[in-house]
Amino acid sequence: MSLSSIPKPALKSCDETSVSLTWEGFNASELNADDIFKVQYKVAAAPWTDSLEVVLPKNQQEMSNIQDLVDLEPGTPYSVRFVISRGDKNEYGPETVVDTKPISCTPKERKCSIM
Repeated sequence: MSLSSIPKPALKSCDETSVSLTWEGFNASELNADDIFKVQYKVAAAPWTDSLEVVLPKNQQEMSNIQDLVDLEPGTPYSVRFVISRGDKNEYGPETVVDTKPISCTPKERKCSIM
C-alpha cells in the first residue's frame, strides 16, 4: 500500500466537544485481513507521541466514510490523520487541522421568566 492511497480527513461538522470527519478515495478492499485502519488525533500543538487513536471496525471501513471524535476540548485545534497498521509498521496519511467550536456565552434556548 502506498502513502498516496491513505485518504486525507475532511471536516464534516463540529460542535464544542466533537468533530465529525469524512473521507473519499479509500478502497477498504486494498487492506490485508490483518491490517488496522485508524484515526489518530491530538491537540495541534502537541507532538504525535501524545496522540489518541480510534480503530475503525472492518465493517465501517467498507460501509461508511464518517467517523466522530468525541470528548474534545472546546475551542481547540486538533490535528487528525489516518493510519494503516500492517504488522509492526505504520503508514500515515496526510494530516488535517480541525477546530472544535468555542463555548457559547449565550443561551441555546430562549426562556422567559416571570419575577
